[in-house]
Amino acid sequence: MNSELRFNALRGEWVLFSPKRQGAKRPHDIFEKKRPVSPKSKCPFENLEKSGNLPPYFQFPESGSWKTAVMPNKFPGLDTSPKEHILHSEKFHMTIAGYGYHDLLITKDHETRFSELTEGEIFDVFQALRKRYLQVSGDPKIDYISMFQNWGPSVGASLYHPHMQIIALPVVPSHISHELVYSLRCYEKHKSCLYCDIIKSERKGKKRIVFENKHVVAFVPYAAQEPYEVLLFPKEHEVFFETASDAVLKDMAIAFKKVLKSIQKKLSDPDYNMYIHTAPATDGGEYPYHHWYIRILPKSNIDAGFELGTGVQINTVFPEDAAKLLRLQG
Repeated sequence: MNSELRFNALRGEWVLFSPKRQGAKRPHDIFEKKRPVSPKSKCPFENLEKSGNLPPYFQFPESGSWKTAVMPNKFPGLDTSPKEHILHSEKFHMTIAGYGYHDLLITKDHETRFSELTEGEIFDVFQALRKRYLQVSGDPKIDYISMFQNWGPSVGASLYHPHMQIIALPVVPSHISHELVYSLRCYEKHKSCLYCDIIKSERKGKKRIVFENKHVVAFVPYAAQEPYEVLLFPKEHEVFFETASDAVLKDMAIAFKKVLKSIQKKLSDPDYNMYIHTAPATDGGEYPYHHWYIRILPKSNIDAGFELGTGVQINTVFPEDAAKLLRLQG
């Protein structure tokens, strides 16, 4: 197939699709590195008391044997000790204090990756994220809360034990602001939510759908930035992850597990990043033009001069082909 430039309507960015750059590689050949397994004996999460990771903020289930725990990161990027907000401000430069929260969510079993958790255990993970989000968002100094997982050393994971991170910031990152501004412009122009319109279009066309159930749809976006990137959306208009109902989170757990298992099986178990994209935390905005979602990015590309110099990603796999490979039955 010939190369194409596609416009990513969610991010306001161009993506170059160039399958010829993949050469003769099969899908699983794109992901070549194997993930080293760290032994339990060296894992700080096997004995929380010995490693100084007790007490956690809370555990799920809340009674009986725990499967998921949320605790402060022993090596935080931010903390709540700074008293002053703006440390320095002049014409071109501003410095604010590194105020915030940096937490870890861990699952109990060292050997059981997220794709191998039960749907109920993944639901517990989402409940734990929601609970901690609501706790931290009550701090008026916090503007945005990032929830993400790095799985594998090539995408930034320093520990093998399955875990997620929660970082609460005193600012809304520019990347998030850019997407909010772009979706607002679309909302003002078309009088509808861009995300909802994309969901309707994808469900109607079906060729990029990977999986859907009653409350959730998963698809490879029209202008995916990475090969086999998958987005998981609530079907109904929902702005905030933290207000998602149990019914939606249960269906999201089902979809999340199925998509991860498909990626693991059909792409030879690649490293990946995932994150939950939701609206800013405490500014009181309603954001009718926003819609929360989960993004999964199997690692294959390395940004080089072209990507860094232009902001245009090169993707060697057309989204329709990626979805066809990953597609699951409901």
